[in-house]
Amino acid sequence: MKYDKEEKTKKIFELYEKGLKPKEIAAVMHITEQYVRRILNRGYPIPTIKNSNLNASTPVLSPYEPQINPPHPTRVSGYIHYPIQPSPDASLLRKNQQLEKALTELEKKVVKLEAERDKYKKDFENLSHAFSQKNNENEILKQKNETFEHRLTEKDQQNKKIEKSHYERYSILKECFEKLLVVCETQYKELKMTKEENYNFKLRELQRKKEEDISKIINVKQIPKPSPENTNNQLLKPMIKEIESTEENNILILYVKIGLAALVFLCSFYKGYVENKDEMYRSLSKT
Repeated sequence: MKYDKEEKTKKIFELYEKGLKPKEIAAVMHITEQYVRRILNRGYPIPTIKNSNLNASTPVLSPYEPQINPPHPTRVSGYIHYPIQPSPDASLLRKNQQLEKALTELEKKVVKLEAERDKYKKDFENLSHAFSQKNNENEILKQKNETFEHRLTEKDQQNKKIEKSHYERYSILKECFEKLLVVCETQYKELKMTKEENYNFKLRELQRKKEEDISKIINVKQIPKPSPENTNNQLLKPMIKEIESTEENNILILYVKIGLAALVFLCSFYKGYVENKDEMYRSLSKT
């Protein structure tokens, strides 16, 4: 699109007032940026004033004057000169600087928060590691407790077996001792009976021999018949001594047998107790 000189100047100022840059204006109007800058630096031309009430020196402002506090125009060689307004990039630059400042502060806060996050993350990892170690220790203690309980049950079973074996051995030894006592009593009774029988038999034999001797003596020589008490006492004294000595010996032998049986019983019981005691101590020392 082609413009004449006046329209082109108006269009440049219109676009400039809208906030476009000289380079953008040149691109829109298909002209050079240098030409746009020259027009803007020269200013807007003064229109022809036909009203006689106005002085020729009174400047007439352009209807395309910027609306926000425009600077006072200056007259330069028949033109109203508008100084170049600061481009809207300055406010954008200020906003950009403010945003960059806020962004740097936010970045600092982000860095601080990231450091705190790393710290909390590290603390969490340490706590999780300590928690896992505690769990492992608890598992180990649980296993040890289970093994200890298992060993206790085994020890209880072993103690029950040992008590059972002790009781069985004691019952066997008690039964043997009772049988031995019964045998000793029967032997004592038999010995007592045999002693009485021997005593009576020997008395009868001695009586018979005495009578035979007396009859022989009477037949050979008539002598007064001795009293039975004297003859019995004189003849039976050695026999009674012999019988009493044998009786004492038999009773002594019986007591010796009973003592030996009791000693054997006690020795066997003590031996079993010591063996089981050593086994118990060895098992406890292993644990």
